[in-house]
Amino acid sequence: MNMHDLRNCSKLNKAKTNNLTELAGTLSGQTGPIASVQSVLFFSNIPNASILCVDATKQFNSSDTKLIAQDSKNLQFTSGLKVTKSEEKLLIATNRLESILGKTLNANEINFRISEISMKQIRKETNCFASNNNQSHDNEHKPSLVIYVKYWYSIYIINPFKDLFESFW
Repeated sequence: MNMHDLRNCSKLNKAKTNNLTELAGTLSGQTGPIASVQSVLFFSNIPNASILCVDATKQFNSSDTKLIAQDSKNLQFTSGLKVTKSEEKLLIATNRLESILGKTLNANEINFRISEISMKQIRKETNCFASNNNQSHDNEHKPSLVIYVKYWYSIYIINPFKDLFESFW
């Protein structure tokens, strides 16, 4: 689908819009929130506790996705992804959903995190932006989380919220 048709979809009825819609591909694994910028999709792979990206301007499959970050401790459950307005950072909100659902949440531990990854580093280390740059980066290595994540912001549940959360369970 070309961009002109995409822009005009809002003027079409549902049947015509559906007729113009094409499946770009299937994301690998179980995913949660998705963010996008400049035709690049960012998404999580929940079972692998990872963040990935893919160029969505062409049909893609799981082999086209590039690993940005993987960390079973800090990326336990990605609950939010957001590209900042300046497009300089990818923000990642994570929590310990399994502990919440299993009613084993410990208010004395870090249960929520907000992380940021530099878009400049993602552009440099992956080919997810290749269609925007008209160039290809054939980096087949899996980059380490340490390269990308600039800050881990840790959030503790503190009083009075601690009492509220404990009474909830």
